[in-house]
Amino acid sequence: MLMTQLVIITSISNKTSSRIIAYQCLNESRNQHPWMKCNLQEPQSFEYQNGLPTELWGSSTGGSPWSLLLDNNQKLRKITIDHKDLIFSIAFTIEDLITGSLVSSQHGGTGGIPSGVETSEISFDADEEIIEILGSIDSFPVISSLCIVTNKRRHGPFGPKTGACFSVTWVVGVFAGFYGRAGSFLDAVGFYSKKIVALEEHRVGEELVENVMDG
Repeated sequence: MLMTQLVIITSISNKTSSRIIAYQCLNESRNQHPWMKCNLQEPQSFEYQNGLPTELWGSSTGGSPWSLLLDNNQKLRKITIDHKDLIFSIAFTIEDLITGSLVSSQHGGTGGIPSGVETSEISFDADEEIIEILGSIDSFPVISSLCIVTNKRRHGPFGPKTGACFSVTWVVGVFAGFYGRAGSFLDAVGFYSKKIVALEEHRVGEELVENVMDG
């Protein structure tokens, strides 16, 4: 609960977050001081907006850029990773929740997949959400390993954890997709998250009632 509250306050605008804090403080003051009346309206109308990127890990020049940003009516159903001493490719299978159709896309492996490469598949349950991704970057640099953690289980690691490591975490429902660079290998990877924004402006004020002590 505390984590969710911190995400909300740090993800919306400073103006709105100040009002949330003001609401909480004034509401507490009203309970402690009966001579204070507060005209409060708690800000509670928020929505998620997709497309807030994390840092890009790996090469900023290798391969070609790619992006997978999930719409609100899409669900990530499967991730397929070709790996050995490096991550050769990563593929995604997306379900359209309205039509039920599946669409797949692969990134990396343009030079062919050599013998001895292992293919690992991660299938997600309907209520399974990614909450953490860990990985490592080889000296080339390319992505050498990935580990996907959900609210149900841990998948991986796939590939050897060599070189510099990275990780990013989310609360359930905030992960929104992947982006990166790829050619013969998975050269770089980053992630999208949802940001929370206020739908409305809310007024927070207070009124000091005079002469109560005398009355």
